[in-house]
Amino acid sequence: MNAKRFLSLFLAAALLLFTASPALAAQKETPSVSLRVTEEITLGERISLKTTLSGFSGTEGLTYDYLVKKPGAEKYVYLKRDSTSSGLRYRPSAAGEYLFRVRVWEAGAESYVSSAVVSATVTDPAEALWDPAETYGALPAAVSSMDEVTRAVNSAVVTYRTLPLLKAYALSSYWDEVGTRAEPFHTACLKGGRISFGARFQTTEPSDLSIELLYDAAGQLIRNYLYGEPLDGTNETAAFEKKIRAILDTLDLASQKSEYDKFLALHDYIVSTYRYDTAPLSPGTYAQESYTAMGLVNNGYAVCEGYAELFGVLAILSGLKCYVVTGTMNGTNHMWNLVSVDGQWYHVDCTGDDPIPDVSGRVLRRYFLRSDRAMQSAGYRWDTSLFVSAPAAYPA
Repeated sequence: MNAKRFLSLFLAAALLLFTASPALAAQKETPSVSLRVTEEITLGERISLKTTLSGFSGTEGLTYDYLVKKPGAEKYVYLKRDSTSSGLRYRPSAAGEYLFRVRVWEAGAESYVSSAVVSATVTDPAEALWDPAETYGALPAAVSSMDEVTRAVNSAVVTYRTLPLLKAYALSSYWDEVGTRAEPFHTACLKGGRISFGARFQTTEPSDLSIELLYDAAGQLIRNYLYGEPLDGTNETAAFEKKIRAILDTLDLASQKSEYDKFLALHDYIVSTYRYDTAPLSPGTYAQESYTAMGLVNNGYAVCEGYAELFGVLAILSGLKCYVVTGTMNGTNHMWNLVSVDGQWYHVDCTGDDPIPDVSGRVLRRYFLRSDRAMQSAGYRWDTSLFVSAPAAYPA
């Protein structure tokens, strides 16, 4: 046998030995792990971590160590050791940049076989909250006509604000109109859907016009989140807040990457979970609870105002931009929502997507992220001068 043939046979045998040996074959693979995380969330939400493996023949017998380096800290600390789960959820306690590390161990191994590190930015909502008044400007200090009174009230309510004491000029000439004139007041998130007026009449000087806006439980939660306004301290409001927090924990919107996904999750949850109240006390009149988000959550049913309020409070407490819209649909009083997705405004009507009779789990999306024109074509009408414009529907 010549030297060249001997060398060829030797190399072939070596290659066969290498590929046939499990220990050596394993060395051909490079076990690796990648860690995905919700990169930007608001303080109070939960960060979701997900581990993805490659280079392993199977995942049985693997364990995971999860560690975190908190803002300002020099060292990692354990979140969980010897976990058998490839995912973890973590609620941060402070704003700033977090570093997360996962280490994957194989059964019987003396050291971890692979690891990965990712970062997540947590923002303080008090520092970066949406201001609902950004498209409305400051509230007036004085009014001189009933139309100006209406605009002042509506601008305050639609942005969840308190209306300051107004200086009213020529009050005596139009004050009586408040009780007799059918003003299109926007009353979403107000107790009983009512606005209280008070005034001190004067003949020569401007009068002081006091307009009281008492917010219901949903309105209070929104105002508490946006402006730090205290809740009323009642057991009913406290119980409602607890239920809202539980819903948000279940939905875990922080795990949804886009504003579109978050609004879709909210829409589908409300439409599939609740039903429209089909038992009016009299034609067109329902129990007061059915006009509120609290009634919808407590009873499982409500009318459009309850749907719109619940969608609004869940969205805003999730850091999303959302208004509640008052208007009509085919001539009947109606409420729905306007939402901002990627800087563009769209209409959402959960009520319209939850037809009667209710079918458990059924979800329609006919009125999800629609334009002004699409809504008007479907019979919706509203004060277009009061609410932000939605010039286009969300691209399919």
